[in-house]
Amino acid sequence: MKLSCDADYSEVRVGKGQMAQAAIQMIGANLKIKPSDKIVDVLDICSARGDFAMLALEHLKLQSIDCVDPDAYMTVSYAHDPRIRLTIGKYADLKTNRLYDLVYSCHSLEHYRDPAKKLAFLVEHIKPNRYLLLDVPNIETITDGHNVDEFFYDYHRYYFNREILINYVSHLGMELVSQNNSIYSIMLLVKKTGVQTTTVSTERYAEYNEKVISEYQNNLTYNRSKLPVIAEAMRHLAKGNRSALFGCGRVLDAMITYGGLDLDHFQFLVDNFLKRTTDSLYRKKLYDASVLDKAGVDTIFLLTRSSTGELKDALRKQYPHVTLVHWSDLCDSAV
Repeated sequence: MKLSCDADYSEVRVGKGQMAQAAIQMIGANLKIKPSDKIVDVLDICSARGDFAMLALEHLKLQSIDCVDPDAYMTVSYAHDPRIRLTIGKYADLKTNRLYDLVYSCHSLEHYRDPAKKLAFLVEHIKPNRYLLLDVPNIETITDGHNVDEFFYDYHRYYFNREILINYVSHLGMELVSQNNSIYSIMLLVKKTGVQTTTVSTERYAEYNEKVISEYQNNLTYNRSKLPVIAEAMRHLAKGNRSALFGCGRVLDAMITYGGLDLDHFQFLVDNFLKRTTDSLYRKKLYDASVLDKAGVDTIFLLTRSSTGELKDALRKQYPHVTLVHWSDLCDSAV
């Protein structure tokens, strides 16, 4: 099984666990709500495997939550949870007069050719002075010099940068409360004030996007051409050591597909989020990070993209005698 780099669509690929944790952290950091304004009614659009729904029930101390997802097979683990009111379908299939304190939409807006229509629908279902939390892929990802996997995913119909998305929600009477700082995703927490702000012209992005897409295509081809060299460097560093590959998503798929990486040189595949969904990848056992406490590894190869700095710091603190190697460092030194 692989997740990307020319792989067919798979439910394993649709992982929102890491995104859900970031959303809960943003809510906790920004919504210091007095008891009379408590978050009670919550809607999770495209709830997938229910990561956000389960975290919201716990952290927001909800009695119940509404979830909508078009794919019944994704909802098996929570479909019969009495706290969850589940609608199988698209957002427009939600038949309710309920207004919400918080609507969460994670990596769903980009799947629609009419994102403005979907956003308007969501805003209509939010109580005055209450909240929408949006999370979408950031087209600025293509400016990352280490791209090895295709960004322009065939199920995505629309692409956003930060300013364009803020324009959308501002035009609908939403005020920005908080946002993340990442080129990989755009996460906005906005409040329904009903005050529409003037939309800023985004015409300049047409020429800019054409330029960066061309650069992205060249960079992607160049990086993939270096992957065999990186794979050989990893094999050499792993020789005679007990080693783990940490992060088993898109970068690993690219290393195997375009770099010919042989997993037999590495003892452990580690991925906390994928482990929740599958026990194996490429016919090798998959572990969560707890295995590192007893594995006695000498080297950890980090095949991650986002949150790399925080992960490095945490691993270095917990395993001070282990050598940490990030794949992008090998990419930069490869000829």
